[in-house]
Parts: sequence; structure tokens; C-alpha cells
Amino acid sequence: SNLTWNDLSGLLDQGHAIGAHTASHVRLSAIGAADELHREVVESADTLSHRLGTPIDHFAFTYGDLASLSREAFEVARRRFTFVHSGMRGDNVGVSPLAIRRDPCAMIDARHNYFLYSNPFTGALLEGAGDRRHAANLARLDAWAR
Repeated sequence: SNLTWNDLSGLLDQGHAIGAHTASHVRLSAIGAADELHREVVESADTLSHRLGTPIDHFAFTYGDLASLSREAFEVARRRFTFVHSGMRGDNVGVSPLAIRRDPCAMIDARHNYFLYSNPFTGALLEGAGDRRHAANLARLDAWAR
């Protein structure tokens, strides 16, 4: 279910940051009109800011991949936000706050089993099993941690 305004206020009271994620969860690369991009990106954040009484400095673009974000949409976000989050995995050391990477986090089911994807094969590929360099770096890190 969606968070309510009270839920969001409660998160703010607990020290969390609230960010925007477009008005209608549209794929931003599919929008050509500047006024529609402004509504999806800027006005959605302005509504949050007004209703919650706090600045909204974070934006996560929908779907998280570059194919879902146009250069025009990025420029709109760049002018409005201090932080722009992608859904692409990676290290954030030395990365611009306008190109923040995010790694997935595990969910837990009713039997206390951790999972990321409903299909383990898909999950393995998305987590880097098909990327030899990434897999080698993970193996090296695991070896260092032993």
C-alpha cells in the first residue's frame, strides 16, 4: 500500500529524508514536452515539500536505468534537486551527488527467508553473475574478508 501523509511525517520525525519519484511513475524518457517533464519531476517534489513542510532535495528517477531517463529529464532534475538517485548498482565513492548508485536490499518473507527476486536465475544475473569482472571483484572482496 502507499504511504499516507501521516506516514511520511512520521518518517521525517524519525530522521529520514523524503525524496520525489515523479507524479505518476511515468518513464521519463517517454516524455517529450517540457511542461510535462516539469510537472512530473518538479511539481511532484514541490507538492511533497508543501504538504510536509520540508525541502525535498532527493529525486529517484523511475525504473532506475538510463533507458528510462532522457537528457532533458536529467537536466530538469539537476536544476531542482541536490541528489539524483539511479537504480544502477555501484560504489558511490567520488561519484557526483547527481548520479548516485543504489544497490538492492534483501526482502524477508513470512518464513524469514531472504530474497531479492522471485526467479533465482534472474536474480543471479542481475546481481552480477553474468559480469565476470564484477564477480571477480566480489570474490576478491570475499577473500579479503575471510
